[in-house]
Amino acid sequence: MELQLATRSSTEVEAGYSCSCGCKPRLVYERGADNQKHVCCCGTQLVVGKDAKASLEIGEDGFAEVEEFESPWGETLEAAWTTASGEHEHTH
Repeated sequence: MELQLATRSSTEVEAGYSCSCGCKPRLVYERGADNQKHVCCCGTQLVVGKDAKASLEIGEDGFAEVEEFESPWGETLEAAWTTASGEHEHTH
């Protein structure tokens, strides 16, 4: 998965990715907010915030990746995601 980050304002950052199932999830993290989480139709999870990896639910056949980034307001945040092994099948 390739994480895509964009600054929306001086207090908001948008994170997203193109999932192998065909979805293109996006979420917005606002300064001072709780971690933001998105679960794709195939089960892939994306969390953005402080200690984002701790908010993931990692299955037996899954793995987690974490990427740190600097927010527009200078705070170091994490984007963390899980994927299961194997191919995803789009269910929409």
